[in-house]
Amino acid sequence: KTNFDHQVEARFLSRKNDLDIVVYSIIRKKSFFQARELYLRINEKEAEFSDLALKYSEGIEKHSKGIIGPIPIGQSHPRLAEHIRKSTPGETQAPIEIEGSHIILRVESYNSAKLDDYMREKMREELFQKWVRSNVVEIRKSILEGIKANSNIIE
Repeated sequence: KTNFDHQVEARFLSRKNDLDIVVYSIIRKKSFFQARELYLRINEKEAEFSDLALKYSEGIEKHSKGIIGPIPIGQSHPRLAEHIRKSTPGETQAPIEIEGSHIILRVESYNSAKLDDYMREKMREELFQKWVRSNVVEIRKSILEGIKANSNIIE
């Protein structure tokens, strides 16, 4: 706490967009035309998103009726995260192409990260882990240089 508390706010601000918590639903289809048809069925209220996800989605979300989360938005695909940030909760988005799949997206809830006590502790932990990793790299480099120098002496 003493070593990293002064860096917590800056760390939080630099990571805030990745820390927001989101719940969203998706339907994933390889075929754009099938994705478009499902989107139109949802939009025209001919079918429920969850029913179509269960029946037609081609990803693991099929088993949860399309629901993903709650998760930090930073764990989503970067292009999907961009669309999530722009979406209005409850509004179904037209299919977007991501890595060969066409994704129908609906944000269920979006909760902005706040710098509360829990988040302060999390940021301190991240800063500590970053410090540990950088020190491990330096120590490892120093040890390898020492081994190399000693092996040259022995030869």
